[in-house]
This record gives sequence, structure tokens and C-alpha cells, in this order.
Amino acid sequence: MSYYDTVRDPSTFAQRVKGNDSLSALVRSERWKSAASQWGREHLFAHRVLCKEPRKRLPLFESRRLLPGNPRNTNTCINALVQGPESIDALKYQVEPQLVQHYKPDSLGYVWAALAPFVRAGAGSIQNAPSETAVQERPKRVSNRPVELQDFVPSDQVTFGSSPDYKHRPATSDSHETHSSVGYIEGLVAPLVEDATVRLASCFIRCVLNYGQHQDQTNPFLYFRDERQTYSFTEGKLRIHAVDDGGIQFIKSDGNHQHVAMLEGKRTFAKVIDGIPIVSDELLAQMVGEALAVQWADVLAVSDNNFITILAASHFIKFFHFHISDNYQSSFEELHTNPDDYLHVYSTVWFDIKNHRHREDVVAHISALIAWAKEDT
Repeated sequence: MSYYDTVRDPSTFAQRVKGNDSLSALVRSERWKSAASQWGREHLFAHRVLCKEPRKRLPLFESRRLLPGNPRNTNTCINALVQGPESIDALKYQVEPQLVQHYKPDSLGYVWAALAPFVRAGAGSIQNAPSETAVQERPKRVSNRPVELQDFVPSDQVTFGSSPDYKHRPATSDSHETHSSVGYIEGLVAPLVEDATVRLASCFIRCVLNYGQHQDQTNPFLYFRDERQTYSFTEGKLRIHAVDDGGIQFIKSDGNHQHVAMLEGKRTFAKVIDGIPIVSDELLAQMVGEALAVQWADVLAVSDNNFITILAASHFIKFFHFHISDNYQSSFEELHTNPDDYLHVYSTVWFDIKNHRHREDVVAHISALIAWAKEDT
């Protein structure tokens, strides 16, 4: 099973880490890779990563009561975004000029235009996945055999991009994910390029940011950054390099940009087992590397310890929270693995943009990001 689905506590980590190098040993070996896009399972053990079971609400936001009770009340546009287009299926027969002119404000039209290619491609949707519950029983309808998707690429042949430069981006990337908590993935087909996923996620996020903040607010406005950002860190033999697919930030009063969250896009789920998408070790390691790169690079971030990644695959979205404590940072800098320090990973279940209840969950988490940024500034 994948690291993401199994290594949840120190005792499990202690059992499975045997035979793997410490961070110090790995960095000094020829197997160390500076590019986060080339990281894998051994990097997860070396960085002492623990992954909590995914939940409907990200604990960081839930514990601080940042998730809105009814995100639809924020704005009429937000309400319309959650409500969705008149017909998801009808999107396959419409193109951007029609949708932008039909749905007002036109930000809605851009979201539905970005979703349309996935509808035309026949991309599947999550079945039996009510958003009110974070954990469900494993569906009885699933097969005992792995379900291989169209255009499946074996994990040892995939570049799990910490997003290479735009002009050199791979045509396919592994996606991942989730857990019986989101339900059964049915008929997922996605012959689209990764950029289609990034466009859909960015249009959706941008719509929430643009209409989820009051025009007369005194706090800085969060906005979506389209440009891919590079993060690099070097300390002796320790080198980390990562590239995201965009992100959320704001401009401080002194003119500096402050990082809030990054977007990581994948073309589709590369592998599904028993109807459940898998978060591969390579993908998880890549996101861990990205969080560490942001933490150590010369980046002004909302928090020194908490880092958010919005993971998008096809028309699905999942939120990740990487907690890097002060003690962990100290031991990391010295390449010393303290047996009591771990890098903690929290995440949500998968949310399907085709599903109106899931759209509400995505809106709620982006709204919580806005509140979190204001709280920590």
C-alpha cells in the first residue's frame, strides 16, 4: 500500500523505516535528488513523514473555526458557483463564448468553460460520496482487481512534476488519490493535458477569491497567481528545488508578496485500486519537497510552520496541510533526525467540482484560506 495510506503514527513509522537511510545518510548518497519532482518513498522515510487519515474538513481550519457555516451567503456569485450550471451534461455542447455571455458575472462562465472539456472527455465522477460524511464503508460494487485507466503510465515511468518549466512540462503526470472516504471513482477518462486541470482549478479558485472578499475591506486582497513559481534552497550538500503550478498570495503594504498556498496540478489519476484512487509515494514526496522548499527558500509566507497545497487532478480537488515544527526545522537544518520529530501531513477527502455539495466544500476551504491569511498577518 502507499505511504500516504499506511504511515499514520510513530509506531507504524518505526516498523516500516527499517532498512531506509536517515536524512543525513540519504543526502550524502548518490541517491539524493535535489528536484522534488524526483523524490520517492525513501525521501518520505528520511524526512520522517506521518500522514493522518483524510477528513472532510482540514483540521487546521476546523480547529480555528475558519470554515464558514454557509459559504453561499458570501456573495450572489459564490452562491451561483455552488449551485452550478443549468446542466453539467449540457456543457459538452457549449463553448466559452456562449458560456461567458450566458452566465453572469462572466467569471462563472469561465469556470464552466474550463469544466466543459472534462465533460466532453467523459471524465467520471465520484459516486456514493455525500459531502456530509468524511468516511464511508468501502463500496461493495468494486472489483478485486486493480482498475487501470486509459493511458495509464507505470509509476516508474512517470515524472511526478514539481512542475517543470512550462515549455517542458510532461504531457502526462500521476495524480493520486484518495481514500474510501470520497467514494467510488466510476468511468474516469481524461485524455486532456495537465494544463486543462490547472485552468479549471485556477478559474474556480479565482472566482472564489474575486467574489469572496469585500471590496471595502481594509485587509490586503488575496489573489490567484498564474505564474509558476520556483523555490530553491541550498545548505551544504542539502539542495532542494521545486516548481508549483500557481498559487494564492497577497501584496503587503510594503509591496512584498506574501505566500498563502500553492497549486499542484496533475492530468488525472494514474492508478485506481478497488475503485479507490491512490496517492502515490512519488506524488506525496513531491509535495513534501515543495513544502520544505517554500519553508527554506527566501519566501515570505503567512506561516513559518504551516503550508497549504491545493492538489488538483482532472476535475477533483484535495487540500493538504504540511506542519513543520520549529524543532523539526532545527533538526532538518543540521541533518540530524530527532526520533521525536516528524513532518505531519493532514489532508481532506477528494472534492468533485461536478458535485454541488463538493463545490460548496471547496468554496468553504478557500474562504478559510482567506480568513487564515488575515488571522496570521
